[in-house]
Amino acid sequence: MGTITCPGGHTFADAQGPSRILYWVIPDVDLDAIAKDMATKHQGSEDPGTDAAFEVTSRGFPTYKCPVCGRILVFHKGLDGPADSFVPEQGQ
Repeated sequence: MGTITCPGGHTFADAQGPSRILYWVIPDVDLDAIAKDMATKHQGSEDPGTDAAFEVTSRGFPTYKCPVCGRILVFHKGLDGPADSFVPEQGQ
């Protein structure tokens, strides 16, 4: 993993493991497909947690919240592509 720089100029680590700044955005239309795949492709799995994480991360967009300014960075084309940046409203 590497580092991410938000448009506000803050750089933070893209660390492995559970992260408080990494989120996965999943389009609503994909939720049913994920549920169906979990019920069929992974039925009887020895590690359903890992299977669920794979289904979510393979269909979702990695999204980070800058720990300094709170900007939300959505990577629609993966971490190698540009991010859409959203700035929180004042007072939020």
